[in-house]
Amino acid sequence: MAVTPTVANDDDSPFYKIMEEKGKVWEKIAGEVGAKISGSYNANILEFEMTQKVNSHQLSVYGKRELTTVNNRGIFSEVLKLELNAGDIDREKFLKVGGGGFLNIFFNLSGEYRHKAFVDGYKVKYNSASVLEKVIKTKIFEISQVNRLSVGAEGLRLEVREIPVDARHARTIRDFWQIIN
Repeated sequence: MAVTPTVANDDDSPFYKIMEEKGKVWEKIAGEVGAKISGSYNANILEFEMTQKVNSHQLSVYGKRELTTVNNRGIFSEVLKLELNAGDIDREKFLKVGGGGFLNIFFNLSGEYRHKAFVDGYKVKYNSASVLEKVIKTKIFEISQVNRLSVGAEGLRLEVREIPVDARHARTIRDFWQIIN
């Protein structure tokens, strides 16, 4: 399967080329590990999903980049989500990242984590310093703005605000699940 165009680029749109480029990078990333990928793009939207078996768990990567018009201006919104459904993660590896807003009051009240730290402007709660070090070494906070990052009883969840077009950054996100090994 592939990330395919829904229409031809008849008007030589630069937006179409950006969507195509991001789709092709993720096709390549999926091909490197034999993951399944499907999706489509045109000048206004790119959407894809990549799935792969990791040990006995299911890894899913979902990406969407969309151009919308607000007040006669084009605005892009992007999201890239990585999920590894794994219910057998050791509690020592649990980690949660949050911002600094009022809505994180519940984040601060949770008693699941033994340690707190601030990393690149993010509040991080964790149980094991070695897991925190692995996260920091991935440089995930430098690649894109992290909307969500948690390692818990349900598995690993990572959501970033931008779909990388650089293959090296895309590999970092694809292989992020390795922090729990």
